[in-house]
Amino acid sequence: MSEADKLLNKVGYKFEKENDIFIIYKKEDKNCYPYIINLSFNKRTKTIIKYCELYPDRLWITMEELKAINLKCKELGWIEE
Repeated sequence: MSEADKLLNKVGYKFEKENDIFIIYKKEDKNCYPYIINLSFNKRTKTIIKYCELYPDRLWITMEELKAINLKCKELGWIEE
C-alpha cells in the first residue's frame, strides 16, 4: 500500500479498483445518496473527480483529502517535486 493510499484510508476512502484509465476510491457518507462518494483519478487525462449523486456539482475537499490527492498525484508522476 502506497503512502497516498494510507492517507486516503485515514480520511475514509477505500480502494475500489484500477484499470487502464481509472483508479477509483470510495467512501461512505450518510449525507450523500446512495451514501457513497467516489474519488476517481483519470490516468489518461490526469484529472480527478470527487462525485456523489446527491450533490454532483458541489462537493468540498478537506485539507486532509487534498494532502492525500497531491501525494497520489506525485506517486503517479503527475506532479514533479
